[in-house]
Formats: sequence, structure tokens, C-alpha cells
Amino acid sequence: ACRLKTVADDKFAAIGLAGSAWQAGRKDEAEQGLRESVESCRPNVGPTLALARLLAATGRAEEGRSLAARLAESGEGGVEALATLAACESKLGDHGSAERHLRSAMRADMEDVRLHHRLAPVLLLAQRRHAEADEAMAIERSAAGGDGAMSEGV
Repeated sequence: ACRLKTVADDKFAAIGLAGSAWQAGRKDEAEQGLRESVESCRPNVGPTLALARLLAATGRAEEGRSLAARLAESGEGGVEALATLAACESKLGDHGSAERHLRSAMRADMEDVRLHHRLAPVLLLAQRRHAEADEAMAIERSAAGGDGAMSEGV
């Protein structure tokens, strides 16, 4: 088993190894490596957002939201911090805040089709009009060449 802490000061390696550990079902190891990277790397935007997504995926979205919110408020994490914050909020059932943060991200980067893809399920979960969700998905399909096969990872 690889030890993520040996590369904690290399944020890109830590993110890659955490992703590999996650895929291999070693979620605790992935979390530990990301936490060490967040603590040892400056700036630590990438590892912090990866850790926030991991926490949300493992039922600790409140902690993930706190990490993502800190980056979103400081402006350090840019559009991805807003999108990660929205994902955590949606997991917590706060679809209104999730929508607000995704729309802020969309205003900041109108070309990022992934944001439209992320907005559609939030609107559906918030029981908003299906037409808005359909519109967001149509934009995603159009940009993806018509197949609509966009994915989002940890």
C-alpha cells in the first residue's frame, strides 16, 4: 500500500494518490493524505477542494462545506470552490444555497459547461421548474457534442 503522507508536500501527487486510494476503496487513506497535504502545502486550494469533495461523498458534507466556504469567501478557490461549496450544500439539502453558488460560478465563467451540468440536478432536487433543468442539460449536451456524457469526480 502506498503511503500518501510521503508526498504530502507535493499537492499534485497527493491529489493523484488520494484519487487512486479512493478508487481502490481505501477512503481513510485518501482522506489522511489529503488532510496532510492541506496542512503542509501553501497554497492548498487543490487539496482542500479534493478533501471537501471526499468529505461530502462520505457523509460529512458539513465539514466539506466549511472547507469549501472558506476558499469561496476568500476568493482563492475561484469557480471550483463555488461549485464544490454548492455540491456540499446540495448534499445537505440546502438546494437554494447550492443554486445561488452555482449561478455565481456561472456568472464568473460562462464558458464552463460543467456548471450547467451541476445545476440541473440541483434545480430538480429543489423541485424547481423542469424547464430550467432541461435547459441546463440541453446546454451541457450541446457542448458535449450531443451525447450528454459529462462526469464529475472526487
